[in-house]
Amino acid sequence: MPEDYAGKYAEQEANDHLLRQMDRYVDEHLDHVSTYTMGVRRRLERDKEELIGERSRLRWE
Repeated sequence: MPEDYAGKYAEQEANDHLLRQMDRYVDEHLDHVSTYTMGVRRRLERDKEELIGERSRLRWE
């Protein structure tokens, strides 16, 4: 009986360790995705402003 408990405890510890690793992995990658998304958003906003400026400089006929 104690061996069975020890085995289940070890298995639970291994599962907990894997869950912590997965959480850390997901958090790190979400941070990267968030940073990348902010950069893309900034570039799109800058490009949008440039296009608006170009449109404003066009002659109206």
